[in-house]
Amino acid sequence: MKEHDSKEKELIALLKESGLEKPSELFSERLTYLVVHHHRRQLATETKAEKWLGKFILSVLVFFNLLFLYYLNPFAIQPGLFISVAAFVVGLWVLVVLARKLQSFIP
Repeated sequence: MKEHDSKEKELIALLKESGLEKPSELFSERLTYLVVHHHRRQLATETKAEKWLGKFILSVLVFFNLLFLYYLNPFAIQPGLFISVAAFVVGLWVLVVLARKLQSFIP
């Protein structure tokens, strides 16, 4: 809290030095935007260890799901139902990947 007060006092001193007693509305809005944007950017940082751990956990979960799928042997009961559901899931996944790639090209 003391650090915040000292930064505020430094900003007030800087404004008075430049001859401004009260900043303009546009200046206040832009300063608020920059502070909020900087704070959000700091919260969103990830480390390589977090990415690696997430990929490891996801791969273990996918492995166990595939193992259970093999154990259940879905082709023995109704192969048509399993194939249609699998095709739907794969098609949906392809659409999501394409949408994400196209989103990066659109400004």
